[in-house]
Amino acid sequence: MGGTSTKIFKKGASAFSTVTGSDNESEYQTKTFERTFKGSPFVLIRQGSMYFDEDGDLAHEFYVEVVPQGKRGKPTMKKVTESLQPQGSVPLPYPRLHVDYPAVLYQGEY
Repeated sequence: MGGTSTKIFKKGASAFSTVTGSDNESEYQTKTFERTFKGSPFVLIRQGSMYFDEDGDLAHEFYVEVVPQGKRGKPTMKKVTESLQPQGSVPLPYPRLHVDYPAVLYQGEY
């Protein structure tokens, strides 16, 4: 349990060390960053969280009404888990920054 928080703290501390470091340190860390972060810092698509059913309907969850045998009892709802297809990739309406992009965004007052 302590190992995870230590890893998070080290990752956060290394992100702030570029701000307070000397010129040589920041140049070294910039070069290291360029080697580790490949590609664009923007995310243009995301993985969809919904599913298609057999009829082509799109939703997060699907339920079917189960009617009890005979005249006694109430109808219940049963969650459908079979024959569902994931939505797949969904384009975002506008680009967003990648989660692992190590930049601090700040809008100062001028």
